[in-house]
Amino acid sequence: MLLHNSSEWSKNKPRWFGLVASLILASCATLVRLAIHDYVQPNIPFQIFYISIIISTFYFGWISGFLATILSIISGFYFFIRPYDSFGFPSVSDCYLIVVNFLTMMACVLMVEYLQRLIYTSSILLKASKNNYKLYIRAENSLLNLKTEINEYKKIFGFLTSKEETPLAWSDPYEIISYFEKINTLVPKVILDGANNKLLNLFTDEQRPMILNHMHNCLNNNSVVEFNFFWPTDSENKTSFMGRLTPISIDDKKTLIFSLVKNQPVFNTSFAGA
Repeated sequence: MLLHNSSEWSKNKPRWFGLVASLILASCATLVRLAIHDYVQPNIPFQIFYISIIISTFYFGWISGFLATILSIISGFYFFIRPYDSFGFPSVSDCYLIVVNFLTMMACVLMVEYLQRLIYTSSILLKASKNNYKLYIRAENSLLNLKTEINEYKKIFGFLTSKEETPLAWSDPYEIISYFEKINTLVPKVILDGANNKLLNLFTDEQRPMILNHMHNCLNNNSVVEFNFFWPTDSENKTSFMGRLTPISIDDKKTLIFSLVKNQPVFNTSFAGA
């Protein structure tokens, strides 16, 4: 990833503020150099100004650093190069000293500006990387959720369309399904013996997909589901029964209670769920 606007790092502050700060810092450096002038005389005429130049560039950018450089050269030349307090023509060695310090100051400005741009670029790229990582994780989670939903849908669709004897669909994580109320009196013995303690075995192959669907709705919506059905042994005169699925919780695990009541005899009816 490339960042083409790294120069923006210093533009969050007003330009005039940086220029004023450069002027103040150069003035402070001049005052400090004047305070020690009696001790050092013509020595180190520009060294104190490096501090103001670096601070100006570090906080306000290369333009402020360049202004601080010009002010430092002018102040150093006027106050601290003989003849003092004048712009008298300097000697060859003084000219060499001014040029070397000016180039060194500009090198400091450019290096500080370069480092600040690198820091700014790194921070922007780090933020972008974090955002991209969050987006990637979110997309991965969405994809995983979608795959899970598709697998669950395929599983449920398979249960609802299969006519083969299917193991109890919701035994895990719902653990158990209990059926009570008049089971021994209303369920034919041949059906009860063949059920083998499985609720789905109480119904015909045609009825099981709908019962699975009722169980799924009951457990997901935490609501009571009622439906009509008939026993597999009924042939001509089909006796309609009312089945009721009631969700409860046992040890924080969802459980269904299946209860039934006998309805009026019906003739030539097909299975219907409510």
